[in-house]
Amino acid sequence: MAWYTLVAFGGLLLSVFISILTLAPFGFDDSGWLGLLWGVVFCAEAALIIPFSLALSAERIDRKLHARRFRWTNVLLRFLLAVPIFAGPVYAFWWVSMYVDDRRPIHWAYKEAFFYCLSAICGYFALRIRSADTPFPHAREPLVR
Repeated sequence: MAWYTLVAFGGLLLSVFISILTLAPFGFDDSGWLGLLWGVVFCAEAALIIPFSLALSAERIDRKLHARRFRWTNVLLRFLLAVPIFAGPVYAFWWVSMYVDDRRPIHWAYKEAFFYCLSAICGYFALRIRSADTPFPHAREPLVR
């Protein structure tokens, strides 16, 4: 868990750095739109870089644990499963945080809870690693002995 936290923080810092480099040619503009554009670019790049770095690290850990070859197809599959991790935070940041507490729509809590649950489920399936010392039971063996 600590490794995933470190990788996610590294992906966050990398996305901040890349989003600043992306908007560096527009640095001469003093308008307020540049800050809003940076926020949009940062969210888009973070929503891609952080799941990719988590998927890559999960595949590397899984490869070392099971002593098998590294597969980019597994990284891509884990990445596609990890992209919805940002559904809850993006909804909370872009649609809920703009309202004052007493002026929020009625349905925001239900949607936010749904998106956070979706984020957690996708994160579980994308980043899970089966341990190598517990083999799976064969189809003909009973589960309870």
